[in-house]
Amino acid sequence: MRDLAVHGQDLIVATHGRSFWVLDDISPLRQFGTVWQSSEATLLAPSPAVRVKRSTGSDTPLQPDEPTGRNPPAGAVIDYYLSRDAKTAVSLEILDSTGALVRRVSSTDPPEFSQDKLARELIPLYWIRITSPLATTNGMHRWVWDLHYAAPRTVQRGFPISAVPGDTPQEPMGPAAPPGSYQVRLNVGDHHWDAPLVVSADPRVQTSAAEFAAQFSAARRLAAALDESTGALLGVQSLRAQVKELSPRTEGLLATQLSAFDSRAATLVKPDVKPAAPDQAPPPGLERVNGSLATLYGQISGADTAPTAAQSRETERAVADWENLKPQWQELRTQVLNINRDLKKHHLPVLTADSEPPRDLDFADED
Repeated sequence: MRDLAVHGQDLIVATHGRSFWVLDDISPLRQFGTVWQSSEATLLAPSPAVRVKRSTGSDTPLQPDEPTGRNPPAGAVIDYYLSRDAKTAVSLEILDSTGALVRRVSSTDPPEFSQDKLARELIPLYWIRITSPLATTNGMHRWVWDLHYAAPRTVQRGFPISAVPGDTPQEPMGPAAPPGSYQVRLNVGDHHWDAPLVVSADPRVQTSAAEFAAQFSAARRLAAALDESTGALLGVQSLRAQVKELSPRTEGLLATQLSAFDSRAATLVKPDVKPAAPDQAPPPGLERVNGSLATLYGQISGADTAPTAAQSRETERAVADWENLKPQWQELRTQVLNINRDLKKHHLPVLTADSEPPRDLDFADED
């Protein structure tokens, strides 16, 4: 080592081998104290986080045997210390400046990826970001908030080719949190500890606070509509699959009832109606509306700027289309209750709108 410097919260070391190394974020060392041992838990004040793109690469990452350094975590680094093993769940919450919940994780959260899901992936597994649950044991622990809200449900999810080994999240991600002031809360049992967090914009991006707010507002609206419409679309697909399996076991009025229900469900997904005029588009079904919401959400979330006028108009249209379809989905769920009463009378399995639809092997292979 020939030189040593501290820049902000980072320790920089230059070597005689014409290289330099950076120890990211030494703020935990600055906050270390004996009080940690006497307190049940300690939440360290996180360093300011910068909202930057996770990766600007456009191709696959280097092979694992290529010597490379590791970049600092993309997001806000949250460190906490437990003086003893926690006997209850441990959770972390991110709150915005109004106190509203932005994100919450818990030591009891189920794994994001099952072994079956990982086994079906067509990309190298070392690409994937697999987040461990919050630790509950004595000692120092860390969780990195990726500066996003929770991801909406979508029919199709995947991983970008601009992968980072061990740190590639599944897309789409949730809406990006706009720059501003936040609060981190550590919960252990009935006790909690708070610490402030500042999120700043990428200094290379010349986007105003109003433009960030406009982007965030549109992304939140689209994410909510996308999540709801995805639940509806998957629910309809699941119900139709269940009806198809039950139909050979029914006859008479029950068979007619199931056939009529399936027709209504098919119409909700993709209406078989011709447009009123040659220059008009056919009425939108659930499948098309969900696809439009997903496309718009990807576009508006993909750049640190306000939506264009065209994107704003299409957002209003797509959200309105979903609001028009929502009562039809609710009516379909009500009809399920009536059908289930008749199925029970015939000692047949009932329909469940919340079951996962069967996996399309061809679609998965294509993805």
